[in-house]
Order: sequence, then structure tokens, then C-alpha cells
Amino acid sequence: MWNADNGGNVRSFPGASDFVYAVSASPDGEVVVSGCEDGTVRVYNGKNGTLLKAALPPDADPKSGEKK
Repeated sequence: MWNADNGGNVRSFPGASDFVYAVSASPDGEVVVSGCEDGTVRVYNGKNGTLLKAALPPDADPKSGEKK
């Protein structure tokens, strides 16, 4: 997340190891969701950047998150 006034980094959202194609935030900024090239959808706490949930693609190994 970047500060539009000065371009500085406000917060990072870890987890994506590939391209992120979609990002959306709730109007109050409490929740941020990203969709990645590997098919994973991640839900973050928008205030502190912690990962709340990751929805893996159907063909992923639930333990590693890697595609089978």
C-alpha cells in the first residue's frame, strides 16, 4: 500500500510469490483482498497487513499451497 502524496510505502501484504492481478479494499480499509496468477485469493487485515485467509486453487496441495 502506497501513500499517494509522497509515494512512500505505508504497508506491505506478504504472501504472493507471483503476479497479483486484482486487488480490492473495503471502503473503510479494514479488509484488502488480492487475486494472484497462481489462483490463490488472499484476504488481509487492511490496518496491519496480516494475512487472515488464503483460498487455494482446487488443484493445490493444502499443506504447501503448490499446484499438484
